Amino acid sequence: MDVIIAESDAIRTYRLARKEAAPVRVEPTREVPADFIYGSSRSFGSKVIPILTKLGIVAHNNRVHLRFPSLVSRRRLDGVAVHISSTPLPPESFWRIVPAQKQVAQELAVAGVRLFVDSPQLCVLSAAAHAQRVCGDMPLTQRIVPLGRTIACASELCGLYALDPFNPRGGRPSYGCEPLISNAELNRFLSDVTNVDGVRIARTAGSFVADGQGSPAEVALHAGLTLSPRLGGFHLERPTANRSMNLSAQQQSCMKHDNITPDLYWERYGLVIEYDGSDHFTVEGAREDKRRIYDYQALGLTVLPATWEDVRSVDAFDSFVRVVTRVMERKDGPSLRRRINKILASKDARSCRSLLLSAIQTAA
Repeated sequence: MDVIIAESDAIRTYRLARKEAAPVRVEPTREVPADFIYGSSRSFGSKVIPILTKLGIVAHNNRVHLRFPSLVSRRRLDGVAVHISSTPLPPESFWRIVPAQKQVAQELAVAGVRLFVDSPQLCVLSAAAHAQRVCGDMPLTQRIVPLGRTIACASELCGLYALDPFNPRGGRPSYGCEPLISNAELNRFLSDVTNVDGVRIARTAGSFVADGQGSPAEVALHAGLTLSPRLGGFHLERPTANRSMNLSAQQQSCMKHDNITPDLYWERYGLVIEYDGSDHFTVEGAREDKRRIYDYQALGLTVLPATWEDVRSVDAFDSFVRVVTRVMERKDGPSLRRRINKILASKDARSCRSLLLSAIQTAA
């Protein structure tokens, strides 16, 4: 019997797999729904639910979200939320779940069960469809909120962090994770999918997502700075995100590090934004910040530190953008400042920013 974990439980599975001492690991597979064998309600309820609960994929007494290829294959399963994929999906649509503990793996083998999960790409598509369904009836909300939540989901899966699987809004994220997929892989998958709910929103989000984002706040900064005003941003030139700089031997000789990786970097403006999270507020973190700032200054770059306070509200974010604008207008002249001031003065643009920042920060 094959079981495909879907929707919010799929996201939880990936967050579990990215934790230290993870109870599961996930790996790509080329199998498609037609290859799967679906079991009966009796075997599922007695054999599978306890194992999924033991792994932490589903909470005790909560419904588990499962994917089926059509209504024909649907079974009457107590405690299951059924999701139907009636449209053919690409081979990259599912990954295999492998328990880390041999005992749990043996339990699955004895039960004749294989566990699968929606691929990260399919998770982004599902997040877009779900946000589209629940975002409300106001036209502005329908335009901004699903996009912001989908950008947050895609950025996490393409990024270097994972939210807490059990308390995504309040728990401590895991940092320094390996990205599950790249932006290019996401966009390639979305280009192969048609006639599926949420695909247009997912494609728009995919065009703005940057690889290697380090935290939800960095995602909010990147989106707020680069999206168009009608989508909640300031339409500034896109920076490179978390990418090592190509430095000459002479440049490296002036630095305290062999290389550095700015959170956000605009080469044309000589501008770096470094997000300082909670790990920066230790003694060693403060020392490392000073060494990093020294390196940027040695390279002739302007570095602006950012914190959670800078994205927690529209007023705080707007104040930060004014600082960014003052640096950029050294290159672009006063026309940039006039354009930014026009956006700042627009009530509609402000409403869009408020929705965008809130959607990214509350997406879970």
